[in-house]
Amino acid sequence: MEATSIFKSDPFKEFAQKKFKELMDKESMEKIIQMREKALEIRHKTQMETINQMFTTNKYSPKTFQNKKVDLEKWVERERANIQTSKKDIEKGWFSTQEFIKRVIKITSFNIQFNRHKGT
Repeated sequence: MEATSIFKSDPFKEFAQKKFKELMDKESMEKIIQMREKALEIRHKTQMETINQMFTTNKYSPKTFQNKKVDLEKWVERERANIQTSKKDIEKGWFSTQEFIKRVIKITSFNIQFNRHKGT
């Protein structure tokens, strides 16, 4: 086992590699989307409870109650659509980044092989 000196390590490079791996982890991205969906569900539920409570305590008329429910459902649907759009955008970005990395690796490998042959 080779001992590594503090001078041989590159903390910035190690940090950058760790963060890059975290960003490229598809599971992390999916968890973020799931958290947004869960937050939307919770907010929908709490808003609905508030609307129902306002109606049962006669603070909302039946017409206002119906209007508030419709408005809430429209808002929830817009938010769900936004989450799906974000999910697709993230997936496109993730795929594009992967393809870019593959191209960089391929070009770098080619350059290394070319320089090896050039040196011999």
